[in-house]
Amino acid sequence: MASETRASFEASENPLRDSLLAAVSAFRVGRTAEGSTALVQVIDFMSQALQALQDEELAELVLPHLQEILAAQERGDVLRIADLLEFELLPAI
Repeated sequence: MASETRASFEASENPLRDSLLAAVSAFRVGRTAEGSTALVQVIDFMSQALQALQDEELAELVLPHLQEILAAQERGDVLRIADLLEFELLPAI
C-alpha cells in the first residue's frame, strides 16, 4: 500500500512528465486521439514552463524537438512523435 501511495505521489509531482509519458504510451499502441490530447497538454506545459523560466538555453534545447514533433504530427507519423517525446524530450526535462 505504501509503495502505491508513493508511486501516485511521485506521478503527480511532474504533470509535464506524466502527460509526456501518457502521449508516448497512447501513440505506441495506436490510440492516436488519446495521444494527441496528451500531446496538447505536453505542449501547454512546455509553453508555460518556458515562459516562466525565461531560459533561452532550455528553449534552444526544446524548440527544435517541438518543431519536429509538429512536423511528424502533420504527416500523421505517430511513432516518430512517440520516439521524439520519449528519446529526445523526456531526457531534456
